[in-house]
Amino acid sequence: MSVMFEAPPCGNRTIYAEDCLKILSDHRAFPDNCIDLIYLDPPFNSKSKYNLPFPKEYKQQVDLKPVMAFNDTWTWGRDSVEYLDELKNSSYHDQKIANLISLTKEINREKPTSKESTSAYLVNMAVRLKTMYRVLNLSTYIVIQRQATT
Repeated sequence: MSVMFEAPPCGNRTIYAEDCLKILSDHRAFPDNCIDLIYLDPPFNSKSKYNLPFPKEYKQQVDLKPVMAFNDTWTWGRDSVEYLDELKNSSYHDQKIANLISLTKEINREKPTSKESTSAYLVNMAVRLKTMYRVLNLSTYIVIQRQATT
């Protein structure tokens, strides 16, 4: 789900349904340690395509073709390269994460043209978790929804 808006200042009881990199990159609206809870329902690198669900009653009335909601297959692209470079040029801990992601890429023999990339998924999740960590209060949580099959 993509919602276009300007991020209001960090406030109580506000739900944001958007990619956290877009929202939380505004340090003025979201200063360090300003959020109490993050509930995350990320893609799971299931290597599947997901369609929009239609109610049964609606499907019976209209001949519908599936409408793709998102593709949960990750490929190594420009964003992944930039994110990995960002981690490599950051703190000691971020560099260690970047090294692990690079090692994953080597172990899986992933090439820039690979149709599926575990390391692309890992680097995309790493930069998002890093961004979330910045805004969380010190005594709060990130709750990550997990599928039983992943």
